[in-house]
Amino acid sequence: AKEYLQNAECLNKKLKSENKAARQKFEQALKEEKHWARKRDEMEAKSKQLSTLLNEKLEFLANLVVEKKNLEMEIKSLEDSLLIAKEIYAKELASLEQNLKTENKMRVMLQWKLLYLKKQRKLFFSEEENITREASERIEALRKRHAELLLK
Repeated sequence: AKEYLQNAECLNKKLKSENKAARQKFEQALKEEKHWARKRDEMEAKSKQLSTLLNEKLEFLANLVVEKKNLEMEIKSLEDSLLIAKEIYAKELASLEQNLKTENKMRVMLQWKLLYLKKQRKLFFSEEENITREASERIEALRKRHAELLLK
């Protein structure tokens, strides 16, 4: 019985030692599992952050593409408006140039008429002066003759 008790104690010691080693391995495994679970949770959180960030960037890029297309359409519209305005201004400029030529011709003609009328006026007053002078000379001659006739 003593031998049996020694064997049992020896077996108990061995089992306690194995139990302790198994518990240490279990605690180590549990610790590692918690560590990896925490790492997994951190990675999931980072993955969600990256996913959110990526979605925000994709939305931003999509908005930029839309804005770029809108700007391109606006630029095209402005270019079309500019072309139309240039055509209108070119036509208006041609019309104004034609009006200027017409006005210049009219001015030249009016200047010529003015010179002609000045010359006519000068001739008219010159002839009137001659007529007045001749009339005055005749009147004077007639007075002298009248005076001579009265004296005779």
